[in-house]
Amino acid sequence: MNKFAFAVAIAAPVALASAQTVFEQAPGDGAGGFAGTVSDEAGGFFDVRQADNFSLSEATTITGAAWSGFEESFFSPDFPGNIAGFSVEFFTAAGGVPDSSVFQADFLLADLSQTILSPGVPGLTLTVAEWEASFASFDLAAGDYFFAVNVISVNGTANDDSFVWNTSIAGDGAAATETGVGSGAWAANANDQAFAIRGVPVPTPAVAGLFGAAGLLAARRRR
Repeated sequence: MNKFAFAVAIAAPVALASAQTVFEQAPGDGAGGFAGTVSDEAGGFFDVRQADNFSLSEATTITGAAWSGFEESFFSPDFPGNIAGFSVEFFTAAGGVPDSSVFQADFLLADLSQTILSPGVPGLTLTVAEWEASFASFDLAAGDYFFAVNVISVNGTANDDSFVWNTSIAGDGAAATETGVGSGAWAANANDQAFAIRGVPVPTPAVAGLFGAAGLLAARRRR
């Protein structure tokens, strides 16, 4: 049997696994209205960042995330207004707040998939959108984590509109706010933010062994 063919046969089932939603807290559906909390940038008018916790029941390769919200629209009413992009970060959890950073990335709007959840009427209602990012995958063990997202604004740290991250209709009432973005000064709060985590569960050694045995059998039959 060709050893190269055997290696491919073992790896293929894992590589073909598609990403799925491994955690989700949905926003309001529009009928009851959308609410949220400001998640600003360092030096911004508010200079606070929000994060919410999530749990993984098994080791998972994280491939993306989604979140929803709106721009304040006090000064820039045309969506997306002062939103140029977003910064996302994953943390381990300790004492009910974010602890060590395990992944961070910045995205401009052009790098993201955008879905309008509720179209706004200029001067009357705000446009609410969901953004989704795909990024270089990384592995997380089963356990508790925090996901944070905050705005990258068009006008930098000028006194202008910020991003309001939707609160969720579900959750455990255990989120956190950082005062001074990047300061690490996190404090627990009772919010639930709207977001979803995409990923691929990592096969256990027993399952991976079954994949390998199946690949070996198929390769032998093709000889």
